[in-house]
Amino acid sequence: MNAVAVHRMDSPSHTPECTPGASEPVRPWLTVVLPAYNEAENIGPVAVGFLDAARALNPGCEIVVVDDASKDDTVGALRQYPGGDDPSIRVIRHEFNAGYGAALRTGFSNARGHWVFFTDSDGQFTPDSLGDFLGDLEGKTVDVIVGYRYARQDRWHRRALGRLWTGAVQTLLGVGARDVNCAFKVMRRRDLLRMDLQARGALINAELLHKARRLGLVVEERPVRHFARIR
Repeated sequence: MNAVAVHRMDSPSHTPECTPGASEPVRPWLTVVLPAYNEAENIGPVAVGFLDAARALNPGCEIVVVDDASKDDTVGALRQYPGGDDPSIRVIRHEFNAGYGAALRTGFSNARGHWVFFTDSDGQFTPDSLGDFLGDLEGKTVDVIVGYRYARQDRWHRRALGRLWTGAVQTLLGVGARDVNCAFKVMRRRDLLRMDLQARGALINAELLHKARRLGLVVEERPVRHFARIR
């Protein structure tokens, strides 16, 4: 991460296993990246819920929580939540608040899975959506799956701004996604590394989709149910 100080809080026991004679570690099937800022009330059920949902698809999964210098002890709340101390939930903490895009980039650079999925930590998307979203991932010729919010629960002005932003990104960058900033996306780790993402803020989604198109990746869109944040 450029110019972002991070503090890794994972235990040494969380290093990947190596097979005899292998030069590469045995990678999980999926890494779920959860950027978090002041999410003490939400992070426990979100992180544990997504870990359980991912394991229902494939046991080889991990969660990477990136705490972007929260002031409300987000990490402590996670570890105290039932199941929040699972060794498959790794935590990386920024020493100072660096922004949404920077938190995602930290998560991406520390992901170990063949596939990397990300969503927000505030409960606007529920873990039970993961099965339909990823269920046939291996059986399809697709590189990136992008969610779009149906029955979006944001207030009207946020929905209007979202439509304007998506229209601008489509016009300027040629990104065809109908909901650019939907925080429900998955792609191969190897492709993420090729993208060399730079955005530190909300532009990360537009940059990711733009670079996916430039790399010639196959992008598919799928609906995902959206809920209003209640905390």
